[in-house]
Formats: sequence, C-alpha cells, structure tokens
Amino acid sequence: MRIAYICADPGIPVFGQKGCSIHVQEVIRALQRQNIQVDLFATRIGGKPPADLADVSVHQLPAIPKLERAVREQVALSINPDLRLYLQRFGPFDLIYERYSLWSYSAMEFAQAMGIPGLLEVNSPLIAEQAKHRGLIDCHSAEQVANRVFQAATALIAVSSEVKTYLMNYVKSSKVHVIPNGVNPDRFPTFDRAFSTQPETFTVGFVGTLKPWHGLPILTAAFAQLHQQVPNAKLLIVGDGPERENLEAELSARGLHSHAKFTGAVNLA
Repeated sequence: MRIAYICADPGIPVFGQKGCSIHVQEVIRALQRQNIQVDLFATRIGGKPPADLADVSVHQLPAIPKLERAVREQVALSINPDLRLYLQRFGPFDLIYERYSLWSYSAMEFAQAMGIPGLLEVNSPLIAEQAKHRGLIDCHSAEQVANRVFQAATALIAVSSEVKTYLMNYVKSSKVHVIPNGVNPDRFPTFDRAFSTQPETFTVGFVGTLKPWHGLPILTAAFAQLHQQVPNAKLLIVGDGPERENLEAELSARGLHSHAKFTGAVNLA
C-alpha cells in the first residue's frame, strides 16, 4: 500500500523538535510499521530526517516567504494547485492522509476526484487559534478552505471529543472519528532522576512547547497548591517557547522558582 502524507502548514518543520513535528514523525512511523510506503509532501522540512525515516520519499512544496501576514496567507492559499500537480506527478496513491492546515484543501479534493480515501487529521480549531494567538487577516478565505476540505475528506480524525464537537459545525457526526494522541513508549527507555535524588521527592513534569494554549498558568497554580501540602515537591519543565519568561516570573512571584528546573528544548531523535 502506498500513502501520501501531506503537511502544508508552514509552522510545522516536519523533521524538527516541536510537538507537532514529533507527531508527524510518529504517525509516519506507525504507518511504516504496517508495511506501508509513505511519500511525504511538506511545506517546511526542518532538517534531515531521523535515521529510521531516511527511506521516506520527501517532496518539498513551495516555500512560504516571511512577508507581511496578509501576503503570506495568500501565498499559502496559492500553493493548492502545486500540491495537486505534485500528487498527480508522484502518484498513484492508495490513500491520502493530511494534517489539516489553514490554507490547504487540494489534497482531499484530489483524493475525492481519484476515488481513493482521503483522511484528514484535525488537531485543533485552527481558525480560532490563529486569530487569537498569531493573527488572521483573511478569515473569510480560511472558513472557505475549512468548508471545502472538511466536505471533501472521506473521514475526519479528531484528536479529542472537543475537536469533534467543533467539526460538527461543518459535517455530520458520523464523518468524524475521535482518535486521541498516543505515546510511543520506546522513545522513553530511561529517565534521568538527577533532579529527584531523594526517594520521597514528588516531581511534577511538563513536556512540550511553552505556548499560550498549553495551560501553563493552570500548571503553576496547581503546583503552588501541591507545594503547600508537599514542601519538597519539584517541577520539571522539559521544553522551551515564548511563554517561558512568563512562567519563570510566575514561579518567582510565588516563591517557587528554586523548586523548578527548566531543561530547555531537548532533542529526542
């Protein structure tokens, strides 16, 4: 079986260290374990692939230059004909699998036209997320793309019941299947306990990019409550991002900075 995996989101370096990058890589690994040949089509490659993904055929989609936001949106939208041509050129495929991005619709419409399954993985309500956290100029076109791609897909994969509820604004419930994100335990064979040298130490861990939507204020508030009951509790933050400064400031304000450790971004390849 041969599958085309599409990631047209310029914010996702598919071979990078971001959580979304690791998710792309793990889905491809899972497909390969089923003896499926995967062709990857991506806007942003993000470096060399890990050794175990070196045999994946990688097709670079047109890059989106770092211009003014409105221009970037239109450039991203204009890539759709290129993506369709790439799929025609490098096919045939038995199935198209795409990670939903704001401006991409042609892969699901291509699958529909070819009479093959098109599976669209939806990780969040991207239009609302983009508008709130990054800025969105052409909201009308983003909604048009969402309608087109959700309708064209054979099935939608939602990572949570909340995302499914969002998708039901566009399609029938029967078209949406909830498959929560999983963990590959083989990626965590050992654990460095240097931060918890005493057996009785209780360590709370966070792994991920420090972004506004990851609930970090809830984490600090919860840890503060825990620390009142467990004075030797520790907080281990694995990852980096734009909210690190705010997180450190909040911990300091609560007198908890000495009980927390930040490792920064960690390469898990």
